[in-house]
Amino acid sequence: MGSTTQAKQTVVSHQDYDFDLRFIDILSFIPPNKTLKQFVEKFGTKGIKLTKRIFPHGSFNYDNYKQVLGLTTPFTKDDFYDKLNNKNINRVDANRVGISDEDYEQYNKDSTNFQDKWAYLKHYNIRDVTCMINPINHLIQITWEEKVDMLACISLAQIASQIIYKYCYDKFDINASYNIVNGFEQFEVTQYWWNNKVKGYINQDE
Repeated sequence: MGSTTQAKQTVVSHQDYDFDLRFIDILSFIPPNKTLKQFVEKFGTKGIKLTKRIFPHGSFNYDNYKQVLGLTTPFTKDDFYDKLNNKNINRVDANRVGISDEDYEQYNKDSTNFQDKWAYLKHYNIRDVTCMINPINHLIQITWEEKVDMLACISLAQIASQIIYKYCYDKFDINASYNIVNGFEQFEVTQYWWNNKVKGYINQDE
């Protein structure tokens, strides 16, 4: 599904059609030092925030998920402990130990609106993706207007580079003459020039 050198994506093919569907993780378009929250704030409609709730995925497994999710009682605070990573789930700060009382209180309020944990899981999954639809559509619209292929440029840096080159090409006149004549037919490397070149690199490294 992906690695540090290959974008995470799923390709779906059908034997009756001559095209494929590619599902690409939006994280492929987000720089490593940025978060989903920042992506939503940057590309989403003003005022839209990443309102993702919390869910204790590690509180059940393949053998008991039907039994656990069928219960009408809310998850306990201990259920939010991530046994796989040996840490507690925290919506505000993933590095902070323990789910906050505020987060758990908010979960308890939300859970009263649902018949069972299945219904809450459905609600959680919908919220998980709904807030991402607007910024993703905005990014797609930008690339469409600029005639940039997102499937060929799987990163914001590549998209930005393509747009820059596009603007440069728009001003290019195929019938114009771009021969630069400066009166110098050749360039001679002198010791003085080389010393200044090296000095410039030294200053740059400092």
